[in-house]
Amino acid sequence: ERVRRAAAAAAAAAAAATTTTTTTTNASSSGNVGGSGGGASGGHRRCDDPSTARVFVMGEQQNYWLELAEFPPPASATTTKVYIIGCGPEGANGPDGDGWLRVGALGADDGDGSEHDDGVPPTGEGAALRRGSCVGDDEAGGDRWDEYDEYVFSPTRPVPTHGGKHLAAEWHAGVRDQREIERRPDVVSYTSGPLASALFVSGRVVFRLYGSTTGRDTDWVVRLCEVRCSAKKRGGGCKEKQSVNVAEGHMRVRFRKGLDRVALVEKGHVYVFEVDLGHTTYVFAKGNKLRVDVTSSDYPRHTVNPNTGIEHICLETKPKRVVQRVWHTDNRRSALILPLLDTTKLTTVVSPTTLPAPPPLP
Repeated sequence: ERVRRAAAAAAAAAAAATTTTTTTTNASSSGNVGGSGGGASGGHRRCDDPSTARVFVMGEQQNYWLELAEFPPPASATTTKVYIIGCGPEGANGPDGDGWLRVGALGADDGDGSEHDDGVPPTGEGAALRRGSCVGDDEAGGDRWDEYDEYVFSPTRPVPTHGGKHLAAEWHAGVRDQREIERRPDVVSYTSGPLASALFVSGRVVFRLYGSTTGRDTDWVVRLCEVRCSAKKRGGGCKEKQSVNVAEGHMRVRFRKGLDRVALVEKGHVYVFEVDLGHTTYVFAKGNKLRVDVTSSDYPRHTVNPNTGIEHICLETKPKRVVQRVWHTDNRRSALILPLLDTTKLTTVVSPTTLPAPPPLP
């Protein structure tokens, strides 16, 4: 029995070593509630040269150490906003639904993220991250912006934990294929087109969510994935072989303003939620796709929210089913904010890792 437990612990540690969040010597976890993303930063200071930061670069056929002048990158570093789009009657439910991603102008700012902030819709085509032309039913075409996507969140049927930033072997830690989770009716997914070039992300990832609920309290769980393609389809698409988790965040709405205060929400009102997905350094490969999954539970990693606003949620005996809406109108444009690393300006040494190749995904 001791040997079996030791083997299970070793397997969990190995899976966590390949997780899509790099570790740091001074990172802190946000815990179960309050802080949205939790997890760890993407680098640490070198003992022999404290003036530089060494980060581990992850991605398909990546896995190497990179030395940077500082980590996380400065606030002035380039960021890009990837906007979600609802395009079509099927909604964004499921990976094959009508949830799309479109990139905005590099460095553009769509507000300070306050609860009453109005977002600015994207102005560019963003070919590298554009899944298709979101056109109306008429032959003349033109963009058709649906207002929101919605799903029903039932606390008695939570989304199971599958991969992520933890060390529990029974919860399948680390990098995992998320396609089975994405097929659930209580998950909405937004997918880009195949990337025209590699996308080098390094720093803190945030999802600015314009959301509403029919409860007084609820949770938001956001996951950034890379859709890996095995072959190209006719017309520029790709045949999906995996959708692997890269970064993830969890927010308990009542603690969105801090753990020292409780702020319940009004039913049906639209709020801006800054969901922190934590820090990472990851290369999305050319030809692969980005995907953002939004849901409201990740159990048992996070305690399920009963949605009633009760002070002690574990004492709730009558959890409430609620309708969750993810908004993407012109003035309520939910967006993924990605920090980009300009590889053309790198002057630091890139050294290959001595770690063995990670095992294949289950």
